Amino acid sequence: MISEDQFQEIWDQEGRSFYPKLIVLGNIQGIGEIKTFTDCSEIQIRQPDEEYVQIIRKGLKETTCWDDKKIDKYIDLCKKP
Repeated sequence: MISEDQFQEIWDQEGRSFYPKLIVLGNIQGIGEIKTFTDCSEIQIRQPDEEYVQIIRKGLKETTCWDDKKIDKYIDLCKKP
């Protein structure tokens, strides 16, 4: 997890030129807004590889009070049908 100032610095240095679209993904109580940035081009949507899913799982474990069952349910909801 990074601070709002760190996020803004990264976006200012790298994001605005290459990834100009800022997206607010939601809000976690006690943590605040979850944001990312991306570009606007069309891409082929595909499933993330398992290594990436494990990184997301670890981040959720570190930044929420969710148990493994809730994390699994969340990740399953995010996967393409």
